[in-house]
Amino acid sequence: MKNINLFLGALIGKSYILMVSSLEHKVMGDPVFKDPLLKYKIIAEGLTDPTGLVFVDNDILIIEKEGKILLLSEQQLDENPIHEFGVNTKSERGLLGIEYNGRNIFVYVTEISNGDILKNRVDKFV
Repeated sequence: MKNINLFLGALIGKSYILMVSSLEHKVMGDPVFKDPLLKYKIIAEGLTDPTGLVFVDNDILIIEKEGKILLLSEQQLDENPIHEFGVNTKSERGLLGIEYNGRNIFVYVTEISNGDILKNRVDKFV
């Protein structure tokens, strides 16, 4: 009987934590900063599973898990991707990273492959 009470207590505790976390997520709203000098601004909306971004000169390249690279220039998000990769998006796969070294842009992708073999690779873009 003692084991059942411990199990039920743990189950109720976990349920309470999940319920509180869910409620907080729905009612939190805008982020709160302790430093009054910090501000935030929404720079793009309508993205589908964004996984990263990189600053290139005065522009921002945003990547989406499904393989799209989008350009944000002069605070406007171009509706058409500047490039699309064929990627495997199952689970934690897809277009997952982007870096700029001042000369080249590199992306990290899980490519579509035949069979069950997964291939992750770093590609030079542009």
